[in-house]
Amino acid sequence: WFHTGSCLVHSVLQASRMSKFENVKEIYLHVHTANDDAIRFYARFGFSIKETIKNYYKRVDPPDCYVLARELGPHTFPEAVPAPEEVKIRTVKDGH
Repeated sequence: WFHTGSCLVHSVLQASRMSKFENVKEIYLHVHTANDDAIRFYARFGFSIKETIKNYYKRVDPPDCYVLARELGPHTFPEAVPAPEEVKIRTVKDGH
């Protein structure tokens, strides 16, 4: 699934560079707070945790999710995606 997911995210980021999306400045998504693999996966594409939404899910424990976001634009597109072990997850709380 990793390769398929990478291709999908990369396609969305590439499409965001098209002129018809020039006014779109940020893209965001929700990830379950316990899904560390997904958080690291999206961090490889420049996403970082911006906020936590409490009680987002109804049948999952914990019921919270993170909002991950990434700025868009030609200056923000990653030329090389780092390996998972090189990714450091940035959060709003620690600012790193």
